[in-house]
Amino acid sequence: MRLRVQSDADLLDLTFSQATWRQIREQSLTLTGLPYASVMVMPEVPWLTTLEGQLIKLRDTEGYEDVTLIRASDLLVQDAQGTYFHAAINHLRFPTAPPQSG
Repeated sequence: MRLRVQSDADLLDLTFSQATWRQIREQSLTLTGLPYASVMVMPEVPWLTTLEGQLIKLRDTEGYEDVTLIRASDLLVQDAQGTYFHAAINHLRFPTAPPQSG
């Protein structure tokens, strides 16, 4: 696919979803007709990672308790007593809704 872009500024910001980036072959994205000195690719931070260090709710036998999300990659949480453990995603409640893309 070819898309013509124009920029009056010294910076051109193109944002692609993770799904789109997975379909782009390395070194296949070029800017034609637009002089540039460097390209910086910054991966989008997964939504759950943005909640690390924040309080979330964990369902237990008595309802929900507050826990801190320590590491999103493996759902490591810490309870109020300082105990670390891995939670199941379906037992967690979050302060904000995840994006539609997941």
